[in-house]
Amino acid sequence: MNKNFKRDKAVPAALSVLVHIAFGVMFVASLEFAPKLSNTQAPEVDIIQATAVDEKKIEAELDKLKKIEERKRREEEKYQRSLETEADRARKKRQAEEERLAELKQKKEQEKQNLAALEKKKKADAERAAKEAEQLKKLETERKAKQDEVNKLALQRQMEEESRKKKEQDEAAAKQKAAADAARRKRVEGVVKEWAAKIQSKVQGLWNTPTNFSPGSFCEVRVNLLPGGEIVSQTVSKCNADEIFKNSVENAVAKASPLPVPSDPAEFDEFRDFNFRFAPEAK
Repeated sequence: MNKNFKRDKAVPAALSVLVHIAFGVMFVASLEFAPKLSNTQAPEVDIIQATAVDEKKIEAELDKLKKIEERKRREEEKYQRSLETEADRARKKRQAEEERLAELKQKKEQEKQNLAALEKKKKADAERAAKEAEQLKKLETERKAKQDEVNKLALQRQMEEESRKKKEQDEAAAKQKAAADAARRKRVEGVVKEWAAKIQSKVQGLWNTPTNFSPGSFCEVRVNLLPGGEIVSQTVSKCNADEIFKNSVENAVAKASPLPVPSDPAEFDEFRDFNFRFAPEAK
């Protein structure tokens, strides 16, 4: 800008100098040819022609300078317009930047407000969630307590029911066992009675009647038997008669081995250690 300013000031100055130089040349030429003009006519014509030529040169230079000045002026106007265009562009750019910054600031402020609202909402949600969790925990504790009570009552009822059923089963089993035992005893009694009669009969057949035998005499006999009826040991006791009768019973029992016994092992168990009363009849 300073360079153009100096250049623009130099053009009028140069033009002024040229004008002064031209007038100076014309003045000197008039002094140089002044005596000759008084004597002859021809030199006056040359001076006029030279002056005309110089004036034309000066006019040409002035016109050239004017054209240069006009071009410079147009260039200055063009440069000024470019400066104004650039300034307007810069102003618009600055305005756009200011608007962008203002919009960005507004956007940041809005984001800040949104973030604050979001934080507030999150805090409220967290507090509500914590409150709901506490309520759920309380309800769960109450539900668990009620369920424990229900389970306790159910377990108590179950135990009572199982106890009742067990009692009924035990009673039924006891009755069944009693019935079975009674049936077994009855059966065993029948078996014992049957085979005892057979033993009595066999011993009776081998017994020799003593001379002093009294009807109604008897002895209690205890025998240990093997499964085939073979006597392992025998004991005769509780006789209501004399020693002779007792000896006769012992001999008869010994001769009767093996005694008749049932072949069923379950039934024979009743005869492993067997007691019977031997009350013979006189032969």
